Amino acid sequence: MSNLKPSLFIAILLVGVPTAFSYDYLKLALQWPPTVSSDKQLYRSPMDFTIHGVWPENFLGPWPLPPCPLQNPYASITDPKLLSRLQVSWPNLRGSNDWFWGHEWNKHGGCSEAVYNQTQYFELGLELKDRYDVQKMLGLSFIFPGLRVLLSNIDSTIRYRFHKKAEFGCNQGPVF
Repeated sequence: MSNLKPSLFIAILLVGVPTAFSYDYLKLALQWPPTVSSDKQLYRSPMDFTIHGVWPENFLGPWPLPPCPLQNPYASITDPKLLSRLQVSWPNLRGSNDWFWGHEWNKHGGCSEAVYNQTQYFELGLELKDRYDVQKMLGLSFIFPGLRVLLSNIDSTIRYRFHKKAEFGCNQGPVF
């Protein structure tokens, strides 16, 4: 077993989310807080997912997408209600929340600026996380925090429960 504690990313391809900009779909990228993984298995599943981002994508590439022209760079979020929700559901697992939200808006959110302003982009991410409650769906398939889990079981659960494709990845990092 690895002594590193990576973050597991699960990206759900949201083909049904309408886009009015030059991308085919939005991808909801969720992350599990740092845990230990090895050989496509997770050890000590975390208690809940957090949002990493909402990313515009195209079916045929290119990947990664070229940078979007950004009309309005990130402005720190001051709405107390939105700020509170983001701190719980869209935190930076390794640093400043404001820096992380700025990075996500400037890199990904700005691509949807013709449809979603900055506030709407972050509200969309929160709404999608609620709509695609991965932790709840895993529980319905008897996949619970603290159990040893095969990624293939998580994948089949997401496909069955949401009728969406999932992508997985681990970010290796130092032990916290």
